[in-house]
Amino acid sequence: MENVQKFFCKDENKYLISEKHIIYYDDKRIAEEESKDYSYSENNVKVVRHRVDNGELFGTTLYVYDEHKNLTKEIWINGDTGKEDLSTFNEYTYNAQGKVQRKTIHQYLFPENVTYNDYTYNSDGSIKSVHVSYSWKDDQSDLDYSY
Repeated sequence: MENVQKFFCKDENKYLISEKHIIYYDDKRIAEEESKDYSYSENNVKVVRHRVDNGELFGTTLYVYDEHKNLTKEIWINGDTGKEDLSTFNEYTYNAQGKVQRKTIHQYLFPENVTYNDYTYNSDGSIKSVHVSYSWKDDQSDLDYSY
């Protein structure tokens, strides 16, 4: 049976500074997935991922937050090129209640192709529906939630 153990290290302010995942199968250690190192600067959190098998840089994700601590951007920086890979660039906007109003997702291979997820909420704050639309085609869909 497969089991994943996660190890976390925090600093004196209780900020997460590192993380490691180890996979076991039938109680035998078979792999370490990746290690992550966290750093913090103003409203940004940077997560650097390394391959555990050879220590090579896999990539970096930069999380940008606004003054209300809402996530506004996720930017993936490829470890091979060191350049921002806009294909995994996501943006978030929020309504007056601090709930996600829109998530904008740039497609992996074609960053100019954008998916929009527009959220509506019930009076109790739970998600009512998500309207999905695209910049490159006319297809649309609605995901309705019931509780």
